[in-house]
This record gives sequence, C-alpha cells and structure tokens, in this order.
Amino acid sequence: GVKVLKSSNASIPRSRLEVDMKAARMREKASINERRRESMKIGVGVSPLAQTIFNKLVKMFPCSVRWEGKTIVIMDDMRLTPPYSPESCKGGKQQQLERVRKMVQSVQQK
Repeated sequence: GVKVLKSSNASIPRSRLEVDMKAARMREKASINERRRESMKIGVGVSPLAQTIFNKLVKMFPCSVRWEGKTIVIMDDMRLTPPYSPESCKGGKQQQLERVRKMVQSVQQK
C-alpha cells in the first residue's frame, strides 16, 4: 500500500498548471513536418528491393535522396530507375556514381 508521510495543504502554483499553447503549437507543427518528411521517404508502388535501396541511399546521402515517381533521384543529378540495377543508375559525378552502383549491387546480391 501507499503510506502518506506528510500531508500538505499547499497549492500548486497556477503557472505550473497552465500549458504554453504557443510552444505546444510549435511542437505540434514540427512533429507534423517531421512526419511529412518521413512519409516522403516511402516509395509508392515500388518493390521492396527499391525501398531497401532507397533507405540505404538516404543513409549515404542524407537530405539528398527523393522519390520522383518510381525513380530514385540522388543529389538532383543522379537517377536510379527500375529495375534498380547498377546499370540503371545514370548521371552524377563518376566517383558518386560508382559508389551508388556498388551499393546497389551489394543489395541485389543479398
């Protein structure tokens, strides 16, 4: 059971009971925006392989990967199209292109 050690008639200050509505709205807005950003990382109508590749690309290039239909766009100048093979990756700088192709190949081999 619960044992009361000391009872008190002191009231809680009103300022501690009030909710800062402005701060609550800002937290709510930030949370909604974060959920929208997260939902944009989910490909619509794509294979599990494509989603796995996309997820790995997001880790390699944070904030630089997005879906454009069924095409994965990396750093605005590289595109990975179905069937999401190393050969279907085009554009970008040679070093980045090779890095992406190597990652795609490793995912396909699993």
